Amino acid sequence: MRLFEVQSGYQSGINQKAAYKFPLPALKCAWNDQSNHLYVGLMDGSIKAYDLNSGQVADIGRHSAGISSLHYVPGQNVIISTGYENNVHFWQPGQPNPVLSVNAENKVYCSDFEFPMLVAGVAGERIMFLDINNVNSKSLVDSGDLGKNSQIQSIAINKKCNVFGIASFDGRANLSNISKNVNGVYVPKSIITFKSNKQEEAGNTILYPINSVGFNPVNERWFMTAGSDGGLHFWDYEAKNKIKTLNYGMPICCAKVSPKGDMIAMGLGNDWHIGA
Repeated sequence: MRLFEVQSGYQSGINQKAAYKFPLPALKCAWNDQSNHLYVGLMDGSIKAYDLNSGQVADIGRHSAGISSLHYVPGQNVIISTGYENNVHFWQPGQPNPVLSVNAENKVYCSDFEFPMLVAGVAGERIMFLDINNVNSKSLVDSGDLGKNSQIQSIAINKKCNVFGIASFDGRANLSNISKNVNGVYVPKSIITFKSNKQEEAGNTILYPINSVGFNPVNERWFMTAGSDGGLHFWDYEAKNKIKTLNYGMPICCAKVSPKGDMIAMGLGNDWHIGA
């Protein structure tokens, strides 16, 4: 793990501030609201807390499979974790067991959190909605807008928690509004479904996994997709138009929009979408 500081006006430089070697691959991470602790999920399902000031690492908890996502709940000192099994756990540092667990009923591939809403992509082409202020509010719905056999690869929710986006292993993306029906169940209403990360090869359209999606916190209409084709695409989903495409020549394994909406951090490399 390496931590970098981006200088004001990123052209000024990006400097490494810290590094730590975990015994196993680190799959996911999340900062606390003071930016002095980083929570890291490892391949064996364990969750660690890295203290930026001391360089010390502490145990937080463990899933029975690798960690698929981590989120920090601002102001509550709670970490939300999902794993490649069927559990969503809520942790408080210093307590060895989860303070709360929710059964997602299948493997959780990805999730996103914007207080108070957690959205997750679950095996079987399903989406889970969970308002953490009311854990009995869990809703599981089919993600039919991506296609019958499209595995959910990435998911994101906007700042207002009224729109979410999902994307698949086969290059498709969907944006939907979030609302409740008369029974209090969260129900998505599709805005747009489209093929995003694709290339024309020998007269054929090849679709690539979309590894990250995201909203811009300062522009409600802006949506990002990044994938294995090396393409970073920006969309105006209300106008249903593509704004811009950047191509980096190799798979974008992950991408994240900064809290101010003025930068995107990306990780490039081999994402194994065509095998070892």
